[in-house]
Amino acid sequence: MHNAGDMRGLRRLTFALLWVTLFVIPWENVAKFEGVGTISRLAGIAAAGAGLLTVLVQGEVRRPGPFLWAAAAFAGWNALTLFWTIDVGLSLQQIFTYAQLLVLVWLMGEFAASVVAVRALMLAYVLGAAVSAASTVRNYTSGRETTYLRYAAFNFDSNDLGLILALGVPLAWYLLMEDGRRLVRWAAAAYLPLALVGVLLTASRGAFLATVVAVSIVAWTFRRLGFRARVLVGALAVLTGAGVLTMVPATSWRRLSTIRTEVGAGTMNQRTEIWEAGADVFPESPLLGVGSAAFRTAVETRLGIPQAAHNAFLGVLVDAGIVGLALFCTMLAVAMALIRRFPPLERTVWLVVGATWLVGVMSLSWEYRKPTWVMFGLLAAHAAALGRAPRPDRAAEFAGERA
Repeated sequence: MHNAGDMRGLRRLTFALLWVTLFVIPWENVAKFEGVGTISRLAGIAAAGAGLLTVLVQGEVRRPGPFLWAAAAFAGWNALTLFWTIDVGLSLQQIFTYAQLLVLVWLMGEFAASVVAVRALMLAYVLGAAVSAASTVRNYTSGRETTYLRYAAFNFDSNDLGLILALGVPLAWYLLMEDGRRLVRWAAAAYLPLALVGVLLTASRGAFLATVVAVSIVAWTFRRLGFRARVLVGALAVLTGAGVLTMVPATSWRRLSTIRTEVGAGTMNQRTEIWEAGADVFPESPLLGVGSAAFRTAVETRLGIPQAAHNAFLGVLVDAGIVGLALFCTMLAVAMALIRRFPPLERTVWLVVGATWLVGVMSLSWEYRKPTWVMFGLLAAHAAALGRAPRPDRAAEFAGERA
């Protein structure tokens, strides 16, 4: 028999390891280990091991929510594509990735049992994204380019990093409005200008558009703010403006100014050519797909080199066929159904997070990326936590909703 104290200790340990995992994911490429991989893999393995040990010892597990079932169906279908894939090696690797991501979503649902715990995990992601943003600024000041006149954290693609930072914006804003701890609010406030400068330094057009959507959270929730909060927002705006004027070079603005031209008449850095190749290979296996992660192999004969889809939905469609895309969209539909049941503020926050992700993945292959599934897991855990207990009091002095 195990006493309650032992169980609480195990659960705290697992949650701490989960917190560390979400903290390191936004900057995982900065620290890689030979033969092991990124630091997030090590943290994730530790969290998963502790989580499995905890549920075995306690002898019970929370009932999986609807999103986890939908995600399991999508991952399971990808596993089935191993029977007909055109690239066994790539498919095996991606199937293993989806299995790990499912465990991550389960861990969040199992061990982030309260709204306070979910906010703690949000904070972990925001702080981790701040590390990447700071690394980007440091590389800029040191003259270390990721590609010509573009900057990012060490070992990161500028486009990927830009979306990672953008997703943290509505989460940070939510913490700024809702968390009652002053230190957390200041950390969230500091993230906002740092993230915006970081996105601009990446000069990623897709991430810039996603960030515009992310920043709209301010307009959607501004009426909820009290006087002190509005003063703080004004100060943040001034600080952000100063940072942008001081840190962002003219080359970034010139590249971002081509958004309209690229969308209207350009190739979006040859992405349209990749999309056309994907459309060409899709009819070869429309229902079942060419195999999980096999898009790059399928288009190689048309493009001359392997290429990722640079669009999450096209990638899923070609990889897993119409069936796979239907299951992927079912996941998104379940997520939207969860959002619709949220209280007004939380609903707004998650709609903005979802819209930010949607704009970003239109030019990125992010269906299997950890930040995507971190957002999915946080959403599902938040929905479950809100359903278990009455909504906690908010930080009324900040929001201005209580005397």
